[in-house]
Amino acid sequence: MKSSTQSMLSVKSNLNKLIFLVFISFLLFSCHKDKVNPEIEGVTGFKWQVYSVQEVNDYYINPIPTDWQFNLNNDQSFSFKLGSSVCSGTYSWTAIDTVSANVIFTIKEWNNPLQSAGTASKLKNVVQAVNKCYIYKYPFLGQYPGPPFSATMILQFKGSAGFFYVYR
Repeated sequence: MKSSTQSMLSVKSNLNKLIFLVFISFLLFSCHKDKVNPEIEGVTGFKWQVYSVQEVNDYYINPIPTDWQFNLNNDQSFSFKLGSSVCSGTYSWTAIDTVSANVIFTIKEWNNPLQSAGTASKLKNVVQAVNKCYIYKYPFLGQYPGPPFSATMILQFKGSAGFFYVYR
């Protein structure tokens, strides 16, 4: 009788261990999945227009060609389309609150366009030094530079080398 009771307790103990391991594995997989593709609500998955770039020592805002675009992707990659040139890399985003975040860009590939190559070089310098992003939604109050009338949202990226704005 003792033998069958011990056998049943052993089976029950092993079953509990198996259930515990499955539960822990499920939790680890679920947590890992969230970190792989973090969606930044209202920010990732959109085509943004590059609006302005200004280095710290510039006394004016550099004009931007109207076909320059910027994308932040859920997989923590980013890209710029500067005319026919494409630039890309990765980024990290740590939200501070609903309207600001700490951001760091790592450029993997940078191709200056033929048109506005000097401005593209300034943009590259600023992007490499960015550490903050500020999110502005319509209506825009006291923003400099003022966004185009069609804009519904602006991201301002700032760092030690200057800042750049994008809008959608």
